[in-house]
Amino acid sequence: MDAVRSEYEAAFNAGEAGRLAGLYAENAIVLPPDYAVVETREGVESYLAELLDQRRATDLAITSIEDRQIDGAYLDVGTYEMTVAGPSGQDVRVGGDYASLVEQVEGEWFITRHVMNLDMPR
Repeated sequence: MDAVRSEYEAAFNAGEAGRLAGLYAENAIVLPPDYAVVETREGVESYLAELLDQRRATDLAITSIEDRQIDGAYLDVGTYEMTVAGPSGQDVRVGGDYASLVEQVEGEWFITRHVMNLDMPR
């Protein structure tokens, strides 16, 4: 889990949507805040590209509260903070909570389900 989390932060902070999407399974489902359900790795890449490009999301910091192995999968629960472009274009620090299910698919670990919420801007 630590490796997946570290790679997620690194790819996000490098602004690489394709690299980030590669951490998700082909049949992944993501439930982002204030956004429609995102399905498939391709859909995840489109969503992340929009977040990184249009919202200028940067400086992601993930804090895991708990990761738990459950029948060959991992459930990771924690908090995150990042900087995004605010309504007037200024940088705003935002954060929220997340839960990710990471499962082995053909011998590799992928995020299969990812749910995020968003707290009020800080």
